[in-house]
Amino acid sequence: MAQKFYLFSFADVVLVYLSSQFNALGVSFSINQFLFLQGAKFCSCKESQKFQIYRNSHWVLETSQEVNDVPYGDYFHVEGFWDVERDSDGPVEGCISRVYVNVAFNKKTVWKGKIVKSTLEECQEAYATWLDMARELLKQNIDKQGGSTI
Repeated sequence: MAQKFYLFSFADVVLVYLSSQFNALGVSFSINQFLFLQGAKFCSCKESQKFQIYRNSHWVLETSQEVNDVPYGDYFHVEGFWDVERDSDGPVEGCISRVYVNVAFNKKTVWKGKIVKSTLEECQEAYATWLDMARELLKQNIDKQGGSTI
């Protein structure tokens, strides 16, 4: 059975320089108002990550998240796939970021549609926030180095 992935495409070009020294990636975010039915305002999330770096500053990050303390949290996990590649065609060298999300269920529930919808909305918001923070950090680093802006 083919898995259904949802694509969040970010139109903005984010200036990123990925060099061969890139050897670690840290991600942290809090999840709030994650689901429905008067769920917890905050919850814990166990995330595993695997990333690969390819030629020409192209990298792929695969994530798997298990969310606790939310209704039906043991029924599903969230799979993420980030694909970031260099975009050197524009006026400023940057990158194209594509984020794919899959909500994988291990038990059946009548709430599947609501869980998928809520999860995708939360992921889109969290990833957009993460990209905004990354963009701001890159601007600060460029300003410190006296280079051009994004």
